[in-house]
Amino acid sequence: MCGLSLEANLKPLVQWLEDLGLDKQQIAKAIGRSPQICGYSLEANLKPLVQWLEDLGLDKPQIVKSIAKWSEPRGELETTCGLDVGRRLRQAAG
Repeated sequence: MCGLSLEANLKPLVQWLEDLGLDKQQIAKAIGRSPQICGYSLEANLKPLVQWLEDLGLDKPQIVKSIAKWSEPRGELETTCGLDVGRRLRQAAG
């Protein structure tokens, strides 16, 4: 995780994912499958993404399940309920 701070990046991310409802095993798998999540801004990328999914009608258990299953096949984040989550994150970062 070159250029990322444990205190500034990883700890707040893990805490936010726990607050969202993921357990430690789900968090470890999500980060292991998609380590780029550690570089996303909570405020600019991840929180707006969760809000977007909520606005589309997904409930917290569906969102938690989706985040826990994020992976990176063929260089793209897995889609969530048919939505290209990776594209949405790239747009927010862009």
